[in-house]
Amino acid sequence: MPLEKSQERPSLSENTERLSRPGLRLTDELELRFLENLREHGRTKGTISTYRRNLSKLRKYLPEDSNLDPAFLSSWQSELLEQGYSPGTVNSCTATVNGLLEFAGRRDLQAGQIL
Repeated sequence: MPLEKSQERPSLSENTERLSRPGLRLTDELELRFLENLREHGRTKGTISTYRRNLSKLRKYLPEDSNLDPAFLSSWQSELLEQGYSPGTVNSCTATVNGLLEFAGRRDLQAGQIL
């Protein structure tokens, strides 16, 4: 059975373009738009507060004028573990960042979960 248009695999040129794109700059505007989108989609104040806290952990580690990319996110996950955060907390932080990346249309930058 053929794949529907939305399920088709990206072409080689689309994959090459995606891989050559630079990381994503985390701006205040992007973060605020992401958190507002969560509110608009019915997330609780507690959930939004957790997401805000998780993004704050990310900002503390992200050098100014740096972009989010898979290598950075992997390093950040390792740093959180070294600081004594549990794998569950690191995965929660990762899920937050992955949600932000999906919101920004950059799923190609998402990080894997810690096992």
